[in-house]
Amino acid sequence: MAEAKMDLVRRCTAAFERNSNIATAFAEIRPLMAPDAEWIEDPSWPGYGTLRGPEDVSRYLQAQMDEVWESVRVEFEEVTDLGGDRALTVVNAHARSRAGIDTELRIAHIWTIRDGLLQKLEWFLDPARAQQAVEGAE
Repeated sequence: MAEAKMDLVRRCTAAFERNSNIATAFAEIRPLMAPDAEWIEDPSWPGYGTLRGPEDVSRYLQAQMDEVWESVRVEFEEVTDLGGDRALTVVNAHARSRAGIDTELRIAHIWTIRDGLLQKLEWFLDPARAQQAVEGAE
């Protein structure tokens, strides 16, 4: 179970590392997402919300690339098995906006994998808050 879960997380992270377009990366992992999956953005992120299902996530990421970002490069610094159905990733993201502004972020995700599919992805702009969420759920 743990090996299959972590393999799925690594397949997803590899897609995002390979592509500077997050919508293109998501298209690669879309078949790995449950039909009723949740994609939860950090509350402090502009346009914050909870997206439900692969179609909503796909539309959202395509809009981000069309309207906000010229490119988004990510490097996964940490991939950790949290036990059960969850994993944690810490990411260094380097993005260039359509206005030519470069942005660097260090973010974290909590992944929930069920029945071999991504069931939930929670985004945190502060990795320490992700760690607090993990500790609060234990």
